[in-house]
Amino acid sequence: MASDEDVIIDHNPEEHPPILTNNDQPALWNLVGNVWTIFEQYGYFIVIGGVLTYYLYNKALDHLESKVRARNSGNESNLSPEEQMNRMEAMRKSRERLQAGVDEAAAKRLEKLKEQEERQRKDKIEDWERHKKGLGIGAKQRLLITKLRSRPTTSTP
Repeated sequence: MASDEDVIIDHNPEEHPPILTNNDQPALWNLVGNVWTIFEQYGYFIVIGGVLTYYLYNKALDHLESKVRARNSGNESNLSPEEQMNRMEAMRKSRERLQAGVDEAAAKRLEKLKEQEERQRKDKIEDWERHKKGLGIGAKQRLLITKLRSRPTTSTP
C-alpha cells in the first residue's frame, strides 16, 4: 500500500462548504429542524402569542357563558307569579285590541266591496233598461259626455 505521502490532493481545501450537512435526511427530521429553527428565531413571540391567545380565549368563554346565563334566567323568572299573570293578561288584552282593529278594517273593506258590487249591478240593470228602450249599449257613454258638457266650466285667466 501507499503511504500518506503518496496521496495526491487534487482539490483546493478552501472550496469546501463551511458546514457539511446530510441532504438525504428523512422528512420528519427535516420538519423538526425547520420548526426548531423557527422557534430559535421567533420563540419569545410565539410564547407571548400563545399566552395571549389562551387569555383571550378564556375571557371570551366567560363572556359567552355569562350571556347564556343571563338569557336563560331572563326577567320573567325574577317576577312573582302574580306579576307574570298581570303581564300575560295585558298582552292578551293588547292582542285582542289589535285584532279588533284588524276585524274593523276588514269589515269596512267588505262593506266597500258590497257597495261597489251593488253599484255595478245597478249600472248593468240601467244599461239593460236603456237597451230595451232602444237607446243602445253606448248610451251610458253618451250620458256621461252630455253631463260633462252641461257642467259649467270656470275659465282660468
